[in-house]
Amino acid sequence: MNIPDFMTAAAELELVASKLYGTLSNLSSDADLAKQLRSLANDETNHANIVRRGKRYHEEMPDVFSRILVEDDEVQKGIEEGNSFHALLVPGYSLLDALKKMLEFERRYEKVHIAASVEITDPSLKRLFMGLTKSDKSHIATLSKLIESRGNIS
Repeated sequence: MNIPDFMTAAAELELVASKLYGTLSNLSSDADLAKQLRSLANDETNHANIVRRGKRYHEEMPDVFSRILVEDDEVQKGIEEGNSFHALLVPGYSLLDALKKMLEFERRYEKVHIAASVEITDPSLKRLFMGLTKSDKSHIATLSKLIESRGNIS
């Protein structure tokens, strides 16, 4: 996948994740859960902004990348699946099932960020993607704890 297309799709993927977390926070009747989900939504929006900065950086210094190992359709598939899942999020949808699905998505996002960070040669930009990967790990841990502690959410 070429770098500009990858960066555009990666930013869109982050925004889909933000939209999903935001919708889930609105569906939650648990104020604490809603707050945590809004925080995750904000993180994902920040990730999109980081990726956009990375794209601008690439446009200024294209030699800091070689190529991205992510399959062309992998990121697009994640966007489509996220948007399809978003359409299912209506009042009454199982929040526990939604949290489990978000955990699957976060694991996918982590793979995308790792693939990008492996191919980046510029140290500053590499740190940005490594930071995204670290944040993905944090989101995975948060979702795992939420799923474990709220096993009876409906």
